Amino acid sequence: MHLQWVLSFIYALIFTIAFPSSVTAIHPHALSRQIYGSRKPKASPSVVSPRQHLPLRALVDICASVDLGLLTDLESIIDLRLLDDILAELDLCLCLKDLDLYLDTELGASLDSSGKHALLAHLAALINTSPTRQECILPAHAHRTCNNRDVCHYDCDGNFTKFGGSCTCIHPFSSCNGICGYFPAGCASPIPRVPRNEAQAARETSLAEVQSTCQPHETACGVPGRQNAAVHECLDVKTATESCGGCLKSSSEQSQAVGVNCRLIAYVDQVACTEGRCVVETCAAGWVPSAQRGACVLGATAASRMKRSKARGGQTADLDAQVTTSMAHLLGVVYDLRGRVSRVSNSSATEVPIVLDAAGKISRATTDLVTSATIGSLLRNTEKLLNLARLLGDLLSTCGCVKDLGLQKLREDADILVVLTTEILDSYSRSPPPGSPSAVDLEAPITISLNSLLGELGLDGIKAVIKVGGLGSGLANTLNGLLNGLSIGPADERREAPNDRGVNALLEQLEGLVSLVLELGDLSSAVRSRTKNAVDLPALLVPVSLAVFDLLGSKNLSGLLASIGHLIIASTKARKGLSSCDLCDAVENKLAEVIRSATDVRALCAEIPLGDDVSTFASRHTHPVVSVAVREAPAPVSRHSNGGSVIIVVDGLLHSLGLSVISGNATISGLGVGLSGILNGILNALNAGPGETSDAGGTSGPAAVFVNLELTRLLAAVVKVAIDLESKLAPSTPGSRRLSSLMTSVVSSLQAVLASPTVAGLVSEVDHLLGVAKEMGGSLAGCHCATEHVLISAEQLLDATLIVKVWFDQHPDVIRTHQADC
Repeated sequence: MHLQWVLSFIYALIFTIAFPSSVTAIHPHALSRQIYGSRKPKASPSVVSPRQHLPLRALVDICASVDLGLLTDLESIIDLRLLDDILAELDLCLCLKDLDLYLDTELGASLDSSGKHALLAHLAALINTSPTRQECILPAHAHRTCNNRDVCHYDCDGNFTKFGGSCTCIHPFSSCNGICGYFPAGCASPIPRVPRNEAQAARETSLAEVQSTCQPHETACGVPGRQNAAVHECLDVKTATESCGGCLKSSSEQSQAVGVNCRLIAYVDQVACTEGRCVVETCAAGWVPSAQRGACVLGATAASRMKRSKARGGQTADLDAQVTTSMAHLLGVVYDLRGRVSRVSNSSATEVPIVLDAAGKISRATTDLVTSATIGSLLRNTEKLLNLARLLGDLLSTCGCVKDLGLQKLREDADILVVLTTEILDSYSRSPPPGSPSAVDLEAPITISLNSLLGELGLDGIKAVIKVGGLGSGLANTLNGLLNGLSIGPADERREAPNDRGVNALLEQLEGLVSLVLELGDLSSAVRSRTKNAVDLPALLVPVSLAVFDLLGSKNLSGLLASIGHLIIASTKARKGLSSCDLCDAVENKLAEVIRSATDVRALCAEIPLGDDVSTFASRHTHPVVSVAVREAPAPVSRHSNGGSVIIVVDGLLHSLGLSVISGNATISGLGVGLSGILNGILNALNAGPGETSDAGGTSGPAAVFVNLELTRLLAAVVKVAIDLESKLAPSTPGSRRLSSLMTSVVSSLQAVLASPTVAGLVSEVDHLLGVAKEMGGSLAGCHCATEHVLISAEQLLDATLIVKVWFDQHPDVIRTHQADC
């Protein structure tokens, strides 16, 4: 019998060597949760039991590293070559409760019944007598990965994370019926406990009756948003992170809601619920767990690398150079991310709405980041963006849709955002250099220099408010309207807002109104992919976009009031048109917000005398010069003049330069008749795309110019090349007068492109710019008056413009005939 045990053991080892596994333990982890061996559990008599989620219990097992060196005396029984293979790995990590399962599933065909039982007994004896024998606890949601260095080693399943001897579902994920994942719609109980009728609901209201429906270790908790006390869910409040220590909503009038959502602890990063108490593991950058690990407190080295300086009678902090570089890179990545997401917005894939939602949140979080007013808000906004980037990455990793939708680059963008935001947070969590303060006032104002961000993005020719150099009067004035209108002063300090409180309130309300229209565009894109042809969403929203155009083009309060009225009417009609659309509730609600906001703006306008100048900077036009100086403080304007321009804070104002996430104050009069910067920012954000709509008479006309992200980037490339070209045309170079004349034509044509108020006009001006670029290239090649660098830049201008023209040729839905303004 002893010989039979030995032979059975050898057979098992031969099988293991013939079919090696990369796992150091001898079992696949998918089987490690089974503890029944060859016996199967009895089925529950309840018909609903298969639908129940029964929480996993921690398992206790005996594991050991088994010494196989004693096999060296079996040379007469086993082939020497096999023996050498066995001795190459002297130890195996084995656990008792996995042995019978392993023999049943892996060696069943190699051993008869007696040999199987003999080998099982022999291996169990080796484990129990091994000096490395340990009693190992396997927590819920884990699988064993025992190895010779740690026989009790385990890894957590799926998205669960190791925390304090357990596997915990860490934010931004949540646990739903034993699964750790992203559940944007919330998590319901495995079996919603809803009374069958009102009579039963009336009977089943006592705490004891409700509690009787749960497992012994669970507590009956009310469901948020449901008023009926008998509607409840069963939770383990000792481990539920979002309902720790008790219910967030009581299930009966006889019980109290005493639970805590651990994830709402201020500045928390990773947290768990242990024995009904929130236990903080890590906190946001600059913060550390408290002594009792129940909260996050300010760390001694928080924001230590912030440099402090005196400015305008108060303390301000400037961004570290490395942080500026990371933030500039971050802006470019977010811009690319928005473009990639827009390409799949019309897909019918079920994962698209979730991806769109995550990308939209990233865009808004980035706007919050670059407009952070204090050190504390910078850290909070960076942490928020980091979590959103991780969330998007995890969504793309688990959805199985990346290859089908072509989102590989989007996955890379999410990874890069994680790296960049981590770099920013790490910059402020390192130990401070000698002599620097150990802490900083989180409420101290902070300056984020647009100049530095533009430089890091490679737009060195543009110096924001400080200087717009070498552009000539035409293009310089346009870019001055785009950049100089930003509320960032010459020394990278924030320019003071107007003193008039009424004007301030109006500008603030206008900013909110424009932001709502931007959000409306994001919603319409997602809804359109689900509604298909059920409703013509672009046709309903075109009048809204046109009204916004009129509003942004208002030169005084009289025009602003009229435009607000048109916007209210257009939004009301659009909302009525959606009444029959079952999937358009979100768009309809957003339109209601637009109407309320527009009504508030109209009320504020009534409090300001007609003719009031609402601009923070007086309109200024320069004569043709090499550079454009900084705008000075506004000159006094009569409160009864009627020519004042309106400054509006617009998200996406710098969209044509690839800086769609930066908000800024823009003087409308500096943008030209066509409001080019607004065109590229506001209407593009509506994501409706160029199209056609029918007027009341049934004739087809162009829709509003919804410039898409790809075209926006192509136009931005033309602007950048033009800036580069003019910077190389120094006045002292041979033939400078000839070159200056050629560049004047280019600038004039490019300004006309940016100022085009119609689809047809935009296409026509691009054609004209292409002709000017060709003429310039031919003149430079024939006059021998330009350097090689100038010739290269001129050729790049021609190529960039030609690419725009090709784009129009490839998109016939952009109408080429002259129609009414759009």
